[in-house]
Amino acid sequence: MSSYIIKANSAAIDDLALMFDRYRQFYQMDSNITAAKHFISDRLSLHDSIIFMCYTADKAQGFAQIYPSFSSVAMRRTWTLNDLYVNKEERRAGVARLLLNHTLEEARQAEIFSVKLVTAKENLIAKSLYQSLGFQQNDRFDSFSIRLKKSA
Repeated sequence: MSSYIIKANSAAIDDLALMFDRYRQFYQMDSNITAAKHFISDRLSLHDSIIFMCYTADKAQGFAQIYPSFSSVAMRRTWTLNDLYVNKEERRAGVARLLLNHTLEEARQAEIFSVKLVTAKENLIAKSLYQSLGFQQNDRFDSFSIRLKKSA
């Protein structure tokens, strides 16, 4: 069966919220499908993220969520690929690669300066995939953050 990618809209919210909840659980967050649905609904209605979804035979397989931003130095738009998730039973079937390739093609068409992402140091499978698509590990800058509030 062939897979296809759509840009998420409100019609996909139930499929997307379920996968988003699983994605959060992957990162040791408690399941909360109601909050996941609310969060994703807000992203879509406020247009502050872009979400691509992969389907096979009308079944949602995975998603990529991108947050648009800017590079002050380059004075150009950038994207942060913040979330990439593939249903457990579909992993290693090319869904992540399909979502990433689609994201990169959309970024090129929109004349985005760069696409950034972050992954866990121990996520060797994802790192290998990212590198195979041309992503390079940044060795010029160190990234810092501070958590100001407990997660939902």
